[in-house]
Amino acid sequence: MRKWIILFMLVCVIGCTTRSLDAGDKPVRFYNLSGQDQELIDQAAKFLMRHTQMQVENTEIDVKQEASNKAQAAALKGKITKPAIAHIVFINAGPNEREHLHLAAQQHVAVVNLAGIRTKDAKTYGRRIDRQVTRGIFFLMGRSPCPNPYCALFDYKDNATLDQIGRNTCPPCLLGGLDSAKKKGAIIVKTPLQLKLDETRKNSPMPATSRASKEAEGKLQILRFGVDDDSPSAPKAPEKKKAE
Repeated sequence: MRKWIILFMLVCVIGCTTRSLDAGDKPVRFYNLSGQDQELIDQAAKFLMRHTQMQVENTEIDVKQEASNKAQAAALKGKITKPAIAHIVFINAGPNEREHLHLAAQQHVAVVNLAGIRTKDAKTYGRRIDRQVTRGIFFLMGRSPCPNPYCALFDYKDNATLDQIGRNTCPPCLLGGLDSAKKKGAIIVKTPLQLKLDETRKNSPMPATSRASKEAEGKLQILRFGVDDDSPSAPKAPEKKKAE
């Protein structure tokens, strides 16, 4: 009996540590132009890989740091040569930069302004970085702000609210974002358990969208991320109604 128990435990260990690599050749790439907080950025990479199974690689690039998020995205045009489903760039923007996150969807670039979210508490600061990374990638995958306050894609106006939203995406946003990532050629690393769950999900699929209704969407005030004018596929802030 004891021998069978040991054998069963060995099978479980092997099964849990074996990984299957989905078809795809594009990782998520991180570029730390700030020269700071590399340990927290590495933690954000590990968090993202646990949450999404997308492969993350730190990448060097010969580009100087700019004073604004939009200027940084412009400076990267033509300089990024390695393939990726998303390029996440970390900078310390100048004091006049209010955006925490800037999207340049046609370049597959999200610029994270560390200066805008930095705080003395390392744990809080690290979690803010986690949220911006999650938001940047899933917005680049075509997701819109989510009405679920426990989702990382929930709209927020200030750092106090940012600290209250989730670091992960909600299940519908996760499934929709990962489906888009796979179509773009993302490297997805899965455990056998996740492969089994995928098979179960195929038999009883969940809705792959999580968007606010038109009425709720009109109330969203997206104040803390911006998009390039030439990025039609990136989420847009709703147009403000003119006073009658």
